[in-house]
Amino acid sequence: MTIGNVSGTNESSTMQKFDRCINRSVSLMPNTSTQILAANDSRAYAAIINNSSGMITISLGDTPAALKQGILLIAKGSSFEISQSNLFTGKIFAIAGNAAELSFVECTAS
Repeated sequence: MTIGNVSGTNESSTMQKFDRCINRSVSLMPNTSTQILAANDSRAYAAIINNSSGMITISLGDTPAALKQGILLIAKGSSFEISQSNLFTGKIFAIAGNAAELSFVECTAS
């Protein structure tokens, strides 16, 4: 897949290609930070989706997630996307106050 012509810019730019993706789900134990994605310098895209009825907090970086201190995925279906415009290649953690499940896709550069 090639992403190009970034909306909102004055120039057409060719974005990084990716053709390898993994799709997984992760069960979260209550009040326990879980690393859901390892640091990956080849990451070109990722999406994280809350499949639970409760809130999930995700954090970017080396620090484990803490409840309500990071990116909040409020309820079932809410998501966070990492694309070329906000590319983050470090570790990603998640935590929930109750048992929860999230799914994700991570794609790497070809």
